[in-house]
Amino acid sequence: MCKNHGEVTAKPRDILPTQVVPTHYVVNLTPSLETFTFKGTVKVNLTVVETTKTLVCNANEVTVSEAFVSIVGSPETLQTAKITHNEKSQTVMFEFENEIPKGFIAQLVCDFTGIHNDKMAGFYRSSYTDQEGNKKYMLATQCETTDCRRIFPCWDEPALKATFDVTLNVDPSLVALANMNVLEEHTSTIDGKELKTIRYATTPRMSSYLFALAVGDLEYVESVAHPKLGEPIICRTYAYKGEGEKGRFSVEVAVKVLEYFTELFEVPYPLPKMDMLAVPDFSAGAMENWGLVTYRQVLLLFEEGKTSASLKNTIVSIIGHELAHQWFGNLVTMSWWNELWLNEGFATFVGEMANDHLYPEWCIFTSFVNDDQSYALGLDAMRSSHPIDVEVSSAEEIDQIFDAISYSKGGSVIRMLNAYLGPDKFAKGVGNYLRKHAYGNATTMDLWDALSEVSGKDVATMMYGWTKKMGYPMLVIVGEDYNAEEKTLTIHVKQQRFLSSGDLTEDDDQTTWFVPLSVHSNQGLFQFELAAKQDKFTFPYEESPYSFYKLNYKNTGFFRVCYSADKLTRLGNLIAVAPSSFSAEDRIGIVTDAFAFAKAGYGETVGALALLQGFKDESDPIVLQQISNQIKDIKSAFFKEPAVVKVLEELQVSIFGSKVQSFGFDLVPGESFLAAKARTLIIDAAADGGDEYVIKELRARFARRLEGDEKAVPSDLTRIMVLNTLKYSENPRKDFDDALRLYRTEKDIAFKLDVLYSLGAINDLTLVEELLTLVKDEDFVKLQDIASPLFSILANRQKAEAMDILWYWMIANFDELYPKLNSSLGLIDSVVRAPILRQVGLHIVKRIEDWTEGVDCETEELREKRKTQMLSVKRPVEQAIEAIKTKTQWVENERANLHQWISQSDNTDVTAAAVTDKVAEPAVEEVIEKKEIQEQILEIVERTALEQKAVEPVVATEAAVEAVVEETKVEAVATEAAVEAVETVETKEIVTEVTETVVETVTETVVEATETVETVESTVVEAAVEEPVAEVAATEEPVVEAAVEAVETVETVETVETKEIVTEVTETVVETVTETVVEATETVETVESTVVEAAVEEPVAEVAATEEPVVEAAVETAVEAAVEAVETVETVETVETKEIVTEVTETVVETVTETVVEATETVETVESTVVEAAVEEPVAEVAATEEPVVEAAVETAVEAAVEAVETVETVETVETKEIVTEVTETVVETVTETVVEATETVETVESTVVEAVVEETKTQSAAVAEETKEVVETVTETVVEAKTVVEEVKAEAVAESAAVVEETVTKTLETVVVETKVETVVEQALETAKSEQVQIDTVESLVKEVEAKKVDVIVEETMAQVAAQVAAEIKEQAKIEAKEEKVEQPVESKTEEKTEEKADTKEQPKAVPAMDTEVKSEPVKETPKETSSWCCF
Repeated sequence: MCKNHGEVTAKPRDILPTQVVPTHYVVNLTPSLETFTFKGTVKVNLTVVETTKTLVCNANEVTVSEAFVSIVGSPETLQTAKITHNEKSQTVMFEFENEIPKGFIAQLVCDFTGIHNDKMAGFYRSSYTDQEGNKKYMLATQCETTDCRRIFPCWDEPALKATFDVTLNVDPSLVALANMNVLEEHTSTIDGKELKTIRYATTPRMSSYLFALAVGDLEYVESVAHPKLGEPIICRTYAYKGEGEKGRFSVEVAVKVLEYFTELFEVPYPLPKMDMLAVPDFSAGAMENWGLVTYRQVLLLFEEGKTSASLKNTIVSIIGHELAHQWFGNLVTMSWWNELWLNEGFATFVGEMANDHLYPEWCIFTSFVNDDQSYALGLDAMRSSHPIDVEVSSAEEIDQIFDAISYSKGGSVIRMLNAYLGPDKFAKGVGNYLRKHAYGNATTMDLWDALSEVSGKDVATMMYGWTKKMGYPMLVIVGEDYNAEEKTLTIHVKQQRFLSSGDLTEDDDQTTWFVPLSVHSNQGLFQFELAAKQDKFTFPYEESPYSFYKLNYKNTGFFRVCYSADKLTRLGNLIAVAPSSFSAEDRIGIVTDAFAFAKAGYGETVGALALLQGFKDESDPIVLQQISNQIKDIKSAFFKEPAVVKVLEELQVSIFGSKVQSFGFDLVPGESFLAAKARTLIIDAAADGGDEYVIKELRARFARRLEGDEKAVPSDLTRIMVLNTLKYSENPRKDFDDALRLYRTEKDIAFKLDVLYSLGAINDLTLVEELLTLVKDEDFVKLQDIASPLFSILANRQKAEAMDILWYWMIANFDELYPKLNSSLGLIDSVVRAPILRQVGLHIVKRIEDWTEGVDCETEELREKRKTQMLSVKRPVEQAIEAIKTKTQWVENERANLHQWISQSDNTDVTAAAVTDKVAEPAVEEVIEKKEIQEQILEIVERTALEQKAVEPVVATEAAVEAVVEETKVEAVATEAAVEAVETVETKEIVTEVTETVVETVTETVVEATETVETVESTVVEAAVEEPVAEVAATEEPVVEAAVEAVETVETVETVETKEIVTEVTETVVETVTETVVEATETVETVESTVVEAAVEEPVAEVAATEEPVVEAAVETAVEAAVEAVETVETVETVETKEIVTEVTETVVETVTETVVEATETVETVESTVVEAAVEEPVAEVAATEEPVVEAAVETAVEAAVEAVETVETVETVETKEIVTEVTETVVETVTETVVEATETVETVESTVVEAVVEETKTQSAAVAEETKEVVETVTETVVEAKTVVEEVKAEAVAESAAVVEETVTKTLETVVVETKVETVVEQALETAKSEQVQIDTVESLVKEVEAKKVDVIVEETMAQVAAQVAAEIKEQAKIEAKEEKVEQPVESKTEEKTEEKADTKEQPKAVPAMDTEVKSEPVKETPKETSSWCCF
């Protein structure tokens, strides 16, 4: 491609003389599928602008035999004196003896002949194999950019629009198509043959590159569009016979798209029909010929059950793109090719609008950001890029701008403009533009004028830098000023040009772009304009551990944003804990920018890799696709660094391999489009990382496919299956031959292409050479597909050697390939780029430059020939060279850092703390620390599961526990010491087994508890979007204590005789713990309700970081559990006791594990509710939360007493009575403490919420005060009802009390109330509560807390009174119970009844209506498209 460093110096355009202007063509053609030649006559009406004796028009591979000119309205005819063809300029000149006078209408009449070439240009032939296996041909046209001149002599420039009348003379058995509908058919005899003559309607005024014909043995399916404007449109999809029905899906899509565009722009489609034709040989993806759109066969035909999900999406996108051209390009056309982007950029964006309209669940614009925008940002970051509006003069230069700049950057800046102006104004302005310039030509300024008129903004000034200058800006945040009083943040933003090489000079940075700047924060979305090199912007912002802001919301702007290391770390960690705070487009943008800056030297690659830690739990397949792309890109650059490749492959397996099992390899009936896309991405990325399980499964399915099983894999996985089978082949010769056999025998075109695109990956270099020999055989591969097997070589594991083989093959065969491919748009470019695209090293640059300059040529003539050939590929070669230089510099800069990172990492989990230098804020550091601990625990669990308790499970488990202990600075020496205390071999074996079971299971329990904490954390973060109002107390302690108490139960096991007693006691303990956890879960739900509704209007407090206490508690519990497990077995002395311990331990651990899982699921439900309720503008008031709390406390206390009674029913001897009493006492104490702490947790939150409501109520109107009063009354009623429940349950507890526990229960409950004076303790609690959350262990503390929280709100006073009264009554009742006889009464059924009733009546959380400023995460979209561009690319 042409190198461009800024403003383009205008060069003379290769245009025709301007003495005449064509207005109308009459074309009569007689094609032949037997001789592959055609003959014809053309009559061209010309407006004579200047008197002339010569006429010059375009002609290429067309021979004019005779020509004359007549003057309309005059009998005079001017015979040509001379006809001269100029092959180089592709023109024909007619010279006349007499002048053609100015001001008249002249008609040029020519007879000519031409050829149906096989170059996919002009009126060419295309071959296929029919249903019976016969090779047949059809004819089609491809005129863009400059190949209408291959069909008939014409003025082949976009500005020289004219109308066309067409007549075709064809074999009667064939179908013939043209731009317009058929007017008449009749039989004619030409050269002794009876032919069918078809005359078509006159076209609208159009450019010659849109001229289209087709002839063949065709069939079609049909549907009719009924747009709101204009007439019905007959839509048909044509294909050769036997394939027609596969066009059914496409024709229905076309109908909907035409109706959509007509309504969107309020401009009717002007033709009576829309034909779409599947062509077996087609160089581009598709071509927008007016009324007769041509497509590659694979990109139009769809077969349910065989066509992949990704190909289906591509088909819809291409149809949308081509039909958008019917308005953008056909109805209104650019004046010259320098404004190609007006066609292609608009069609790219508007076509995706249609796609999104038809299939919103596909998340089209998320994929647009991931694919089109990312690709364009990469190409436009080079010095060898070009402006969107770029000056071109020759046909070679024109073909080279059909690239990502015209298509993808063009579409991206239009998307940015659409977001800036607003969709309604944008659509209205575009509609005005189309109506004003219909059937004519327009410039970029014409479009800006139309949009300016509608929007009132100076669009031309805004867009100047984006279209007239190459490149784009990077925005750098150079400073921040936070105003705590006004709660605003001012950011200072600087713009400068971004270069992927990172070596920006002053000359490079001369452009100031007008940047529509959107700032997204947890306070909302704010719009600004950056029109200078540097400016400052202020927006609402309240500093907190979880506050954030991100520039370029949904990545609508075509620029990058450079954050400091600490800001990037902060964003990554917030994504980890609250991913829905950022849209999928935003998450993609953060990833792409981070890696782009790392490659350019503005950041570090290890830092970008650390950012991926925040995406460990990412589920959006489009975001995952971008992550996969970035990892593959690093692997591609560092492919000569085996250590780097190895660790990156481990990272791929870590991220993607773990997800394979959940998706499987087979389609699931009824699954979504995105689920199918996710499966393809995950399996592809895992296989690329060398995942052994995935590769083995793909090989097995390849074997099934060879045996004829067409359902061995879904069509989305065909390429992945074949490529990886060959890539990791253990028998290359056999596998290669098998793949070739599939390719040659398969009839499905998409399947054949998937196999073809995989062959170069074969794990044998001699077979790579054999493949390159086959590529030259046109019977083996069509010219349009020649690049596919070449690019597949990039996947070869012996990449360096394979790429060298490909390079030397290309330069050896270039002279033979050039004439075949140069006429076909983009093909010669692809062949040249294949061996250099992903290379690294300055020696590669040197050999490319030497070859393009002809250094290897023996003569000057050959050198000049080489330089001439290079004109067709100049721009892409220069871009490839620059990319190699940039990549080489990246490798040199980062090699040492990556190797140091590898040496410091024992696994692929790269932690942000290990690779970011510096400045994370304390709360963020705590999040990082917590995630590190969690990841280590998860790794322990995964290892244990894989080993399946094999040779070293005990060692692995002990090592894992020690790692956790060391991380939190807790000594675990007690475990080892306890083991050493075992005196006999037999006992040691028992200890080992029991310790292994208990420690392993408790570790899993702690992991799940930790995950629960993280989920609660995420919930709180998202609930605090506006201004968090309360501190969420840790609710995990009851669960952890229950697990510890369960382990302590084992300590009472001493003899065989106690086995039965212990078993029953254990069952009681487990049931009690389970019920306690259930009550704790309900308490969490109450907390959720309180927090959600308290966040409704204006939250008044920030959520303090709660992770550290919870993590410490979880880790300490794990250590204590391990120690207790060892202490448990110290008393085990006989084999018989071993059986008892094992049985009890398994029961306890199993039940506790199930309990924690249920608690985790409950918390996840809480998270979902909090997220939905806290996203926008809360609208509800704080609902009463006392009833669940009171019920939880009372029910837990009663159930503890009941379980204690059931425990002692099994006591039959004095010896065992003491044991049971001791166990029961422990149970009652634990349950009582659990209830107290759960109640205190809720009351702490409740008190804060009440205070917030009181403060808000003071400032509200009388109406709001009345509503608050109603809430208080409701709460009072709830408390009264709760009191009634307390009394009922209390009565049941009295009846169920047992004499055997009277002393234990009495002592426990007396301690709750009478231990100290309430007033003294209340004062102490008030002082402590000001600085930290107080952990209280008795019901006495409950009374203290309630008394301490007296406020001027009826709700608070009522709660305090009820709590005190309940405590007093329980104390009194306990004294009575101690004197009563044991009463045996079954209570289990009543308890279960009550639990079920409570579950049934539990209310579901209500969703809060969304605010207008809500920032939503859109659903997930598409992997990269099959073709880079739809029209001629």
